[in-house]
Amino acid sequence: MVSNLGLKTFNHPNPYPLGWFHRNASLQVSKQCKLKFAICSKYIDEFMVDVVPLDICGLILSNPYMWDRDVIYYRVLNKLQSMKDGKVFLASAHKSKKNLSLVTSN
Repeated sequence: MVSNLGLKTFNHPNPYPLGWFHRNASLQVSKQCKLKFAICSKYIDEFMVDVVPLDICGLILSNPYMWDRDVIYYRVLNKLQSMKDGKVFLASAHKSKKNLSLVTSN
């Protein structure tokens, strides 16, 4: 995602290995970048992210980000509540649900 969007990277102030992710990992997290994103037209945010190669998705919102934004996930309602700049934001899943599956059978 970082290379696709052409985001500028910075040296990580405290580089660390991803050994917790894989025992034999020699991958070192040494870069960060500032990411500005929007979930809807009114919820626009910016924060520093660690840059690591991901094959499964482009962005993972981590626990520190969710902690900073006082995020509450309502599983049954499928809604996410977040606090930013003293305002409460509530995001819900798209109304038209598609029955998608990562596993298919033939």
